[in-house]
Amino acid sequence: MPNVPIPDCGKGVNFDALPADLELGVWSGATENFRFSDGIAESWDGCDKLFTASTTPLFLISYKPSTTRYIVYGDTAMYARSTAGSSSTITRYTVEQTISTNTRIGANTAEVTTASAHGLSTNDNVTVYGATESGYNEVNTNITVMSTTVFRYATTNAIALNATVPGSYVVTDATTNTAFTTSRNRWSGGILSGVLLLNNPTDGLFWWNGNTATDFQKFGVVSYVSDVARVFDNFIVQLGVTMSGTKYGRRVLWSDAAEPGAIPTSFVSSTTNEAGYVDLTGEDGLLIDCLPYGGANILFTESGRYAMRYQPGSEAVFGFTRLPGDDGALCMNCVVNTPRGQVFLTPTLDVMIHQGGEATSIATPRVRRALATYSVAISGSPAYSFLVVNPRKDEVLVCLTASGSNPGIIFAWNWVSNTWSFYRVPQGGDKLVCGASGLYPTSSSYTTDEEQILMLGTISSSGVGICGGQFDAATAGDWFDTDITGTLERTGMHLGDYQAFKTLDGLMVNADATAAVTATVYLGSSKTADGTVTYTSGGT
Repeated sequence: MPNVPIPDCGKGVNFDALPADLELGVWSGATENFRFSDGIAESWDGCDKLFTASTTPLFLISYKPSTTRYIVYGDTAMYARSTAGSSSTITRYTVEQTISTNTRIGANTAEVTTASAHGLSTNDNVTVYGATESGYNEVNTNITVMSTTVFRYATTNAIALNATVPGSYVVTDATTNTAFTTSRNRWSGGILSGVLLLNNPTDGLFWWNGNTATDFQKFGVVSYVSDVARVFDNFIVQLGVTMSGTKYGRRVLWSDAAEPGAIPTSFVSSTTNEAGYVDLTGEDGLLIDCLPYGGANILFTESGRYAMRYQPGSEAVFGFTRLPGDDGALCMNCVVNTPRGQVFLTPTLDVMIHQGGEATSIATPRVRRALATYSVAISGSPAYSFLVVNPRKDEVLVCLTASGSNPGIIFAWNWVSNTWSFYRVPQGGDKLVCGASGLYPTSSSYTTDEEQILMLGTISSSGVGICGGQFDAATAGDWFDTDITGTLERTGMHLGDYQAFKTLDGLMVNADATAAVTATVYLGSSKTADGTVTYTSGGT
């Protein structure tokens, strides 16, 4: 027979059809760790470890309030890691309190007077900031209570005059304010006009402006505990809200609009603001999550979707439209945006896409079966799975939660080639726990140049939280120093003639790889197109 070129080997894997029925360029088998795009099949690239986390990273976001970029991560404790390598604890402070007067008592002693009873005790710790002169500003300093509205504290630097600007303080007592009580993977939030917001359904809503001296602060205005808090335009939107001790699983609450660089001043509706709430009607279950798309905030319930749209000048502020279909989100963090549309993972473990209307499945029958199979095999909880975008490879990663010694598992959909691939974390005991796409310096010298990368939060086999990294070729195909291996197979290649016996004179492989990568090619034969294949020994 003449030479048979196969110019396009990137058409993916098809397990659902007989191998003999597949066109050339489609693979009949692949164990794991290959992706398909641009006419080629390629092994998954390496993963750089960005840094070792100080705690289990069950939440992860890239945040740049001014000139310094931080990776904010954590669970029961929160940390801000600058991309230049410095890490700060930013766990939790109470509501900011305004100081009426800040007076010099001695060269290194200041006396604070508050407008109302401060409720503090001697030996409590506070952080004072925003005062002038600067010597009054102290981090986590011990206080002596003088009265219900007065306390004193020692200053590190000598002060000469009374403070012309008294400043503010927050309580930082280690016994009451250094730990959150969140459950696994239940953080939500976003960035509103340069301010980072974080929410969990136990502790409530917090904000941080990037100042490591003041740390996360609880909202000083009336806010509510909610299952989810997200950013939509200039508003904070809360879902599944508890108000006056009652939980409303289908309540959508929004704040007043925030000014640039500031947080909203109210969550309570009045004639002078735009705050308010709506209880969704219908029987499609509890609210799960939301994500803006195409000018609307798309709300996901257990079995439905709603478009939330701003109505300027309207008394209702926001309008709500039920989108067609009965497809909802499996859990929080299971929705992402792509150039093709909004992609989400459903409670039935289907992966679907929509563009503001009816949703359609993008998962092949094989992918749907595999998702269901692996969600059981890893002994994890599907309700803590998550989706994340890999911007360098035009992919959506569907990450299934692992438990025990089982590794993390990823299904990846390429929105350009519309192909699926499968990736297994190779190091035993590593678990995927969260993910984010965000800006990061392009080199280890931490220059100002940044680009979008994939970041994954994992737990290693030694139990140390690892926050990272980016899937690229930088590490020659390994996962934290463990080689990534994979296999591709194509059988049933009858070359257009089912009946004739054929001999193979040779195979020319067109492959591109670094010197550290080894590829082994096996040739085999069978007497029928769908018969059992007998392989020769491989050649590298």
